[in-house]
Amino acid sequence: MSLPWTPRPPANTGFTAKSSRYIAASRKANALISSILDRDLTGLEIMEGSGSDDQMHTGFYRHFDKTTGTGDFLKLISNDEYSSQKRAAHLTDWLADNEVATIKTDQIVCHGSYTLCISAFVSLRPPHLEVSDMECLGAALAKLHKTLPDYPDIEQIKSGGIARLNMLATRLDDVLDAPTNYPADASAIPQLASMLDQPFKPATRSNAVHGDLNIGNLAFDIESGSFIFLDFEDALVSWLPQETDLAMMLQRTVLQQNGSIADKITCGKALFAAYRSADGPAEIKTAEDLGNYLAWIILRSMTVLCEMHIRGEKVTISEWKKFNQLGTDLQNHTPVLEAICNA
Repeated sequence: MSLPWTPRPPANTGFTAKSSRYIAASRKANALISSILDRDLTGLEIMEGSGSDDQMHTGFYRHFDKTTGTGDFLKLISNDEYSSQKRAAHLTDWLADNEVATIKTDQIVCHGSYTLCISAFVSLRPPHLEVSDMECLGAALAKLHKTLPDYPDIEQIKSGGIARLNMLATRLDDVLDAPTNYPADASAIPQLASMLDQPFKPATRSNAVHGDLNIGNLAFDIESGSFIFLDFEDALVSWLPQETDLAMMLQRTVLQQNGSIADKITCGKALFAAYRSADGPAEIKTAEDLGNYLAWIILRSMTVLCEMHIRGEKVTISEWKKFNQLGTDLQNHTPVLEAICNA
């Protein structure tokens, strides 16, 4: 797939942290993946909510080998994503070799219209709104941010990231100039854009970042208790201030979770304190700055949806609702942001 690409719909479309649930895969999906691997996959299961609604059978699967007791996680996607998956796997493996918490890809198979990515299956749970989890998240993000600048292919990430920013800038201009060409759900974009100065101009403090720290890409190994980053595809085209990662992690693991304001303040402070204690390079000094980073994250997501709309790609109503909800909630988070930044 040529860069800059637009994302596939996420398996976890909401904000609430929840563990993945697997159900029996269809016979056609079982036969397809069995033929790709040339082995019997009796008992193949698919992650609920991850499957496509077409006849491609793409989605996230797992399979346990009864003879060895080991399990595989299998990501079946379109073959036009082969190149990006290879690059994402190379980045993930390099990070793992440099002691960043990720899961290595064991194999990537190109077969006809499909790409199948295989890794060891790990039972995972999402982060909880608890101080101990937030401390793990903050320290892990600091480690990631200190490691990524040394990635050997960072110039390729930079060029891809700048290309996507240019794409978003062009799309934003069109949304502002011709709003009737876009869904009514995009009507919040002008207000968000007015809060920011040239939002998609590459920033001086930009660097390689994860770029997509939604709740589904942050997980704990149930067996070991260790934290793990997932899904580095967006990192291939994310050349941004590291503060955007920290702000998005706060947004998805604290601000949008169910809990009292007091709990969110306590956990938000723990997240930021752990990041600073681990010498994380991102600096967010004021509640206004933090609010602007959060507004930028929402604007980026909604502009991507507009790009997908113009390309004729499917955008679900739930995705529009999600990002509009983030915009609506932003003002309500002011007391939490002020408490975190004044700590």
